[in-house]
Amino acid sequence: MQRLTGDYVAAAATLARALEVCRSTGDEHGHANALVALGIVQRLTVSYPMATTTLTRALELHDKLGDRLGQADALSELGCVQRLTGDYSEARTSLERALDLYQDLADRHGQADSLRYLGRVFQETGDYEIVAPVTLTRWNSIAAWMTG
Repeated sequence: MQRLTGDYVAAAATLARALEVCRSTGDEHGHANALVALGIVQRLTVSYPMATTTLTRALELHDKLGDRLGQADALSELGCVQRLTGDYSEARTSLERALDLYQDLADRHGQADSLRYLGRVFQETGDYEIVAPVTLTRWNSIAAWMTG
């Protein structure tokens, strides 16, 4: 809630406490999820190097746990940070990996978000001709499903 209301300092403090609790109780899933949430706060406060480190740690932990949804979430957020830092090649790779995972998991909302983020990469790189038709086709499929 703190992040959603823009209280990023309080959100970071709460997440730091959550990380400590997860570490002390051995809750690796909670730890990985808290890292993703912290990475989002770091992205929103333009702490991109910290966000990259945090989200990479989250991805590694989700990989270790075999948590595919967690992997997709970490990759999606990491791709956003990579785009914001101008690392478009890595952003595209991360977001396409996230999209594939969301598709395998039949997570339409995750797919929609990944496609939206990929669209920003393509917009900023001007890479319309190669990828736009494929992305648009996938987006239309998701949009049709969401609207019933």
